[in-house]
Amino acid sequence: LFVFLDVLGFSLVLPLLPFIKDDFRMSPFFVGSIQSANAIAQLFAVPIFGGLSDRYGRKPLLLMSVTSTLVSFLMFASATSANMILLSRIVDGLLGGNISLANACIADVTSKEDRTRGFGVVGAAFGLGFIVGPAVGGVLAHSYGWR
Repeated sequence: LFVFLDVLGFSLVLPLLPFIKDDFRMSPFFVGSIQSANAIAQLFAVPIFGGLSDRYGRKPLLLMSVTSTLVSFLMFASATSANMILLSRIVDGLLGGNISLANACIADVTSKEDRTRGFGVVGAAFGLGFIVGPAVGGVLAHSYGWR
């Protein structure tokens, strides 16, 4: 579920970008920055999350990452500027790195024989998030506008 929510949040924004671009008069470079900000932030945050989860445990960090994803969604939804949208994506990337934590949990709690299946479930949740996220984003944008 954590992985699904993380990827859903990452991909939900994709169909909204043309509307956001028009509303905030963003350059193509800035739109690309918004698309990549989450992933770049995760690139730097995941090793730190790994160390913190070894020290403080997986569950507290998973809860923190899901909470921070919620906060970043609220930032995104209430954004009044392009910079606030970019910041919301960075916050989610820095603090919402729960895919790596989910993989660590799978490695910790499964037997060697069941580990492949566990990683498969994480991969399926990842894929499902990328399928459902843009679809939900498109439906919401069509029904309610991007805000």
